Amino acid sequence: MIEVPGAPILIGGCWPRIGDNRFFCRVTDMLLRSIVSDRNANELAGQPQQRKGKIMSVLFGIVGRSGQGKTTLIEALLPRFRALGLKVNVVKHSHHVLEFEPPRKDSARFRTAGAAEVLIASPTGYAIVRELHGEPEPTLAELLGRLAPADLTLVEGYSRADMPRLEVVRSNSGLEVLYPGDSRIIAIASNVPVDTTLRCLPLDDPASIVAFICDLLGLQIRAAHRGELS
Repeated sequence: MIEVPGAPILIGGCWPRIGDNRFFCRVTDMLLRSIVSDRNANELAGQPQQRKGKIMSVLFGIVGRSGQGKTTLIEALLPRFRALGLKVNVVKHSHHVLEFEPPRKDSARFRTAGAAEVLIASPTGYAIVRELHGEPEPTLAELLGRLAPADLTLVEGYSRADMPRLEVVRSNSGLEVLYPGDSRIIAIASNVPVDTTLRCLPLDDPASIVAFICDLLGLQIRAAHRGELS
């Protein structure tokens, strides 16, 4: 478990199972007691992230074996969160070399030449690309600190961070599921029945998954959109 001064302590160093009566009250308690230092706030998953005393976001993880459809699910969830008036960030960890542009494009040339960071801007958006040049990979805390404030940050990857997670399980994959060995997984999204006491949600019904996450984390739906969850 990530140690953060002033932060709440998780039961047994993990999230209680959803069948436990302590589950939802502990989630609520963690959200209410999330005022921690700016230096350490981002390291505590499942907590509102802070910058200069302002709550930035709460975290929720989407996990699953390779090819199970984590990215596809997140892609389906995002427009539904947006329709509810919620601002959502996404953090994804990759084990592959990242390629953003062809090698001879201007920004790639700057990075190759040794620029620490390159900011590319246009009237429609901007991107900051940082080459590590042998430096250690930034922690999830450091990366979250660079994001703009949001109601929720979905995290794909970072399996060691303490946050509530949903596992994506597809039929006929032949892959070992993760939830028996990770008590931070508190729900399953699947297209087949799963033998578990965890909450099971239909993978082909992203609206029900959005409703589950909003209810779990106590996300405040904008008044004009409250009826859209029912």
